[in-house]
Amino acid sequence: MNGMTIRGAGCEDSIPEGEKILGLRQELEDRVRNNLSVMLALVKLQAANPPLSAAMALARVAGQIVTLAAIYDESIETRKDGLVELRGWCNRIIGAVVRGLTKSGTIVLTGENREINIPLERAQTIGLTLGELLADASERARRTDRETRIEVNLDQAGPSSLALRVRDEAPSEALPPVAVMLARELGGRLANRGSEGRSVRELLFDAVIS
Repeated sequence: MNGMTIRGAGCEDSIPEGEKILGLRQELEDRVRNNLSVMLALVKLQAANPPLSAAMALARVAGQIVTLAAIYDESIETRKDGLVELRGWCNRIIGAVVRGLTKSGTIVLTGENREINIPLERAQTIGLTLGELLADASERARRTDRETRIEVNLDQAGPSSLALRVRDEAPSEALPPVAVMLARELGGRLANRGSEGRSVRELLFDAVIS
């Protein structure tokens, strides 16, 4: 993401201990500044498309913080080749969102069980988009006094493309503007495939599949 990449950590064993400590301290400072910049950018985007109430706005910002924290934690564990296994990545972000946002209900990940490796930067953007869609689904469930029940489906949609679908049982509404913006930055397309009484948000994007 342009200006919104979360950095991972890494040190070579050959670096002297003193230099390692200084390097880690600098890395920590860089991460804090970068994460705050990402959070500020997301809040500004949300302010340009405000929810209906202050409570909803605070809930959405809380969702962004939870998602960003999960992405930060996962980015530290990035493999040396700079790739991320997308299914496991999404599953861990879903787990963080469940722990941080939903008082009751379930969010499950389904789809073909195969390894999908993509670059960290794209995984971060997908994670932020997924977080927005999950927060939106949870928010709509609360407004209708429904228990949060969300299904996230990740599957291959073409020879080099993937589909990430978020399904829930709350009435469908307009797509979350921040999620739409993130999908565009990814070079993907976010569409509303829902019907009356059911919501399905579908993110289509290109990816190197292995």
